[in-house]
Amino acid sequence: MIEEYKNTFNDEGVAEVKASIVSSYDSEREVTEEEFAHFIGRNAKYYIERFKKFKINGVDKFSVTWLWPPFFFSCFWMAYRKMYIWAIGALVLETIFYSVHYLFTILFKVLFAIAGNYLYYKHTKRKILRLKTTRTFSDSSEMLTALERKGGVNYWLALISIAFYILGIISLLENLE
Repeated sequence: MIEEYKNTFNDEGVAEVKASIVSSYDSEREVTEEEFAHFIGRNAKYYIERFKKFKINGVDKFSVTWLWPPFFFSCFWMAYRKMYIWAIGALVLETIFYSVHYLFTILFKVLFAIAGNYLYYKHTKRKILRLKTTRTFSDSSEMLTALERKGGVNYWLALISIAFYILGIISLLENLE
């Protein structure tokens, strides 16, 4: 009886089952350029070109790139791009590093400028995949609309952050006098 069962389920059948499982799983775990574009919104073309450097042979890999906004405005850029946890972390680290020595702050800013595109890629991909796997959509246009609402930028939080930053600089300058 066992021999009959073994003979009916050959290696080709196993390969077919594995292929169908892997392809369905991969299609759920993939993000298309169109989905990235709708989620990113402003400057989508720029970011999508950079994101292509991080997908090597179907695997996400870090690659060195340079992004000026995180160099000059690390936590504000992150808040603007709705990377709130990163923004808070960057603000805390930047404050700590600045209290030690301003050269540490510059090193920190260089690291964020090098990793900024990759951090945004991972953030964007994670948010898109979470939306795709947790909600059911009637069609692709409904999903793309949901991506636009979930993604994009936060102008108000960025402006508020910049205002607090300016107030902090003014306060620092007053204490130096």
